[in-house]
Amino acid sequence: MRRCLGWVMALGLGLAAGSCAHRAMRPSEPPTSVVTAEPQPGGVFVQVRDSTGRTPLAYANVRIPGRKVGGMANEDGEVLLQGVRRGWTHVRAMSAGYLPSEDSVYVRPGRVHTLRLKLRVDPAGNPPDYFERPMKPKR
Repeated sequence: MRRCLGWVMALGLGLAAGSCAHRAMRPSEPPTSVVTAEPQPGGVFVQVRDSTGRTPLAYANVRIPGRKVGGMANEDGEVLLQGVRRGWTHVRAMSAGYLPSEDSVYVRPGRVHTLRLKLRVDPAGNPPDYFERPMKPKR
């Protein structure tokens, strides 16, 4: 540093700063880790209503089949699914006394997309199949 300061006084600010700066930029060791920027995941804002589209279905189960992303709608029938990967995403909603409803949306990184799902009343009044596959009996 003292040597560089002498050059600053002797040759002027521009030349000396350039000659000292190249020494500071050389690392003594190669970097140990490389940081890469991952694209931000997107989100899907889902509104769950009855078949008329007027009545929100509170506490409906909304999820993305095959992934660990899902949630329960609030009192207004709305839920925000976060951390959704880029691309076409299939969303399913179900609620007791209604037939399940499904739709797809293309998710872009860093954006929240709105999806409106309408559920029809189940004439048989059966509860929804939340697990989609039979449970194995315990041995």
